[in-house]
Amino acid sequence: YTDAMNELNRASRYSYDKAVAGKKEYAGAARAFSDCAEVAATAAKLTAQGSPMAPHVCEALAKSCDATVAEAEKLNDPELTACLDACKKAALNVREMHKVSKAP
Repeated sequence: YTDAMNELNRASRYSYDKAVAGKKEYAGAARAFSDCAEVAATAAKLTAQGSPMAPHVCEALAKSCDATVAEAEKLNDPELTACLDACKKAALNVREMHKVSKAP
C-alpha cells in the first residue's frame, strides 16, 4: 500500500494548496486523500503484523479508495491521475487479497 500512501499524501498536499489558493472545489478531495492515506497506513501495518483485524481495515481501505476516486474524478485534474491509479490499484489488490466486496 506504500505507493497509494505516497500518492495520496502528495495529492492531499496538492489539493490543499489549490483550496487555499481559492479553488474551494479541491477542499473535499484534500480531506478524502488525507483520510484515505491514514486508512492505507493502518491497513499496511495490520496486514504486515498478520492481525486478525487486517481484513476489516482492508475493507475500509477499499471503500475509502472508492470514495476518494469518486471525489477526485469530479475535479478532472490530470495532476491527480497517478493518485487515482494508485487508489484503484490498492482497492483492487485489497479486494483480491481479502475478498472484499466493492462499495455500492
